[in-house]
Amino acid sequence: MNPMLSQAGLARVAAAVAAVERHTAGEVVVVVAQQSATWSGVRGCSALLASSAVAVVGAAFVDDALLRWLAVAVPATACVAWIAAGWFVRVLASDDALDGAVASAAKAAFVDTGVSTTTARAGVLIYVSLLERRVHLLADTRAHALVGGAGWSLYARRVATAMKGHAVDELIAVVGEVGETLAGAFPRRDQQENRLQNVVVVDDRAFAARASGGVVSPRNGNISGT
Repeated sequence: MNPMLSQAGLARVAAAVAAVERHTAGEVVVVVAQQSATWSGVRGCSALLASSAVAVVGAAFVDDALLRWLAVAVPATACVAWIAAGWFVRVLASDDALDGAVASAAKAAFVDTGVSTTTARAGVLIYVSLLERRVHLLADTRAHALVGGAGWSLYARRVATAMKGHAVDELIAVVGEVGETLAGAFPRRDQQENRLQNVVVVDDRAFAARASGGVVSPRNGNISGT
């Protein structure tokens, strides 16, 4: 299991968000998505390549027993490659395609999680997409002005770079820094409520492929929040 999806990892991130929101009228929401698109074309290609490789190797040593083995091994290999296609997606899909899919999914999440509707217009979404190993930050108008596009992109790169190792630690560090920035500009008022979930976990059914240009709301997928 990815450390970001472990109960311990999610609890640490949620606690970090709760800690910063005790000091600011702004709101921070972290979305951890299994993936941002279905990548059916790339999955199909990876399944074809893997099954073809098995068939070619087997064809070099043809006998009746091996043919029976191939009848099982080739489709089984295709199924495994389809399911475990994360590596193939990152290798075969272009950077622009990966970036575009994650950006589109983040924009949908920005609306669906309510970050775009905070009273102070100081909401910040940190969207983490595990399969693509991409991170996208979106801030509402007043929060965006505090850091600017280059600043939010730098935060995203820091977390994305850490996704092969200590991503939870780096994500918590970024949450803390974003919280400090928000607290300086939008201090929390007495008895102000936190209206939004701190952490939202979205499964891989939540966002459809963008082939048609449409976006499927994560409300149609499985969402859990803390």
